[in-house]
Amino acid sequence: MHNITLAGLDSTYPSFDIQELMTQFEAVNDQRKAQGIRYKLPCLLAMILLAKLAGETKPSSIADWLKLRKEQFVTLFNLKHAQVPSLNTIRRTLSETIIAQELQKVVGHYLHDRYGGDASEQMVLDGKTMRGTIVKGEKTGVHLLSAYLPEGGVVQDQLEVASKENEITAAPRLLAKLNLKGKVVSGDAMFTQRKLSVQVTAQGVTTSGLSKIISRPF
Repeated sequence: MHNITLAGLDSTYPSFDIQELMTQFEAVNDQRKAQGIRYKLPCLLAMILLAKLAGETKPSSIADWLKLRKEQFVTLFNLKHAQVPSLNTIRRTLSETIIAQELQKVVGHYLHDRYGGDASEQMVLDGKTMRGTIVKGEKTGVHLLSAYLPEGGVVQDQLEVASKENEITAAPRLLAKLNLKGKVVSGDAMFTQRKLSVQVTAQGVTTSGLSKIISRPF
């Protein structure tokens, strides 16, 4: 395939090498049978990722976005059949071909090692409802609580907040998965809970970091 690099308007934004990321995608287990495979999994995931970065949130809109750019993608990815993935292929990829948690882990490790690393002292807890996840008849969609490294611009890890819980009860589970040594954890005022502060301290945050999680709203 041709080299594809996504870059910001200036040096303050990190650039992404899609070919490098595709190499990481090879670590994601392909749940498909070998027979009848038209697109390799790293190629599929890269095209879906590009559509997602362009703002497409549904399989149907991803398929339409790729179809409108078929000639470019056929050339860039050296697609043998001169076709981009169909709607059904995209749906199967997202629902059956991969394990979402595994993909998240692979991408998270890559972003952390490549762009975040241990250089980021601050870690921010922040929750957001995912765009396009509120189905008809429901009031809420998929809500994720993330541990964000602002210096590197990387989400180190995240988890879904269940419908019957809130960010405060989900935060201990998220923090338990992370290495907090040398980190200053900050967040909204709701996170100024004694039990959460004790957990953060026990996992390696300095005394100054503890004072900041108590006193510094985000």
